[in-house]
Amino acid sequence: MSPEGRGAQLRSKQSQFYNLEINGYSYRVFYAKTARWEVRLAAPKFSTLVLLNMVIPEMTLQMLIALPIMAVIIWLVVARGLLPLRQLSDLIAHKDKDDLTPLNFGSPYAELKPLSAALDRLLNQLRSKIEREHAFVQDAAHELRTR
Repeated sequence: MSPEGRGAQLRSKQSQFYNLEINGYSYRVFYAKTARWEVRLAAPKFSTLVLLNMVIPEMTLQMLIALPIMAVIIWLVVARGLLPLRQLSDLIAHKDKDDLTPLNFGSPYAELKPLSAALDRLLNQLRSKIEREHAFVQDAAHELRTR
């Protein structure tokens, strides 16, 4: 304890924070006690305005530099993360309207495998439904010709 604090009565409870004034200066004190150790920690108590006046000028320049750099890094990471989804979207967009073959999008990403499989199932179901309708129309046309 500093010489100014000697003789000041520090409260003793199990573990607590409290304010203390010594020689006109305010301190924020933390006290903790275990079976083996006792810790008393006191730090000068600054007003919030004083702290802000000290911290803001130093941090402003750092933040003006760091924020654009972080924004670019985040943009690059998100763009790279969305690249497989963009590739799948391009594959679907460039598919011919009559092409109902499966996409066979071999993505190494587990998140896209269910989507790709569901789209392949949908295309297979649509292709088989169109084939059945085509067969039905062919059979109906044959029946009408032979009657």
